[in-house]
Amino acid sequence: MKLQMDYAQRRLINVVGRIAGAVAPDEWIIVGSHRDAWTFGASDSVSGHVSMMAVARAMGEMMKKGWRPRRSVLFVSWDGEEQGLLGSTEWVEDLQDELRSKAAVYVNRDAGAGGLNFSGSAVHSLTPFVHELARSFQPEGQPKTLYDGWLERAREQSPLKEGQPALKAPPVGALGSGSDYTAFLDHVGIPSLDMGLNGRGGDGTYHSTYDNPTWFKK
Repeated sequence: MKLQMDYAQRRLINVVGRIAGAVAPDEWIIVGSHRDAWTFGASDSVSGHVSMMAVARAMGEMMKKGWRPRRSVLFVSWDGEEQGLLGSTEWVEDLQDELRSKAAVYVNRDAGAGGLNFSGSAVHSLTPFVHELARSFQPEGQPKTLYDGWLERAREQSPLKEGQPALKAPPVGALGSGSDYTAFLDHVGIPSLDMGLNGRGGDGTYHSTYDNPTWFKK
């Protein structure tokens, strides 16, 4: 076997868009998604990045009609995530003092726009918000909210023992590392959450050459 590896250095570029808050411009809601991929990346992370850009575009249209958010909203397209969270980590380290004083929350969008199954991970203080968010969305043509489906799956995956009460709420995962929320949470202590929509089960496409537009559309 002969391997040819390209060890050349590359410049990483983060792209930041900002909507100034009408009431508290120095309080930031940061939404981020990386745009680089390990191999192909229709799911990871184009699906997350496209959904973030759709929200930014929708807010841009609302601004044309006079709407402004209460706090400032920053949309960030990260580079170099797959190589070690490089783009987001360097950005956080460069702006850590400003982030500690201004950032209210970081919302991460990675892979996860390939189905109707909602799930999320967050710091414990944001658990009620994640539940509230899931309750507020009912996909078109579906009889249940995202929360209802989430709770149903959680109960299926955690069968009850005799005498045990039914699960009252779906569990919100605890954030560790593995995506661009890491520097925000672990380096400077910014409350963070990560969420997405997926299909049932694993299909084996993650970080493979099968994670391409044809698979994603079908």
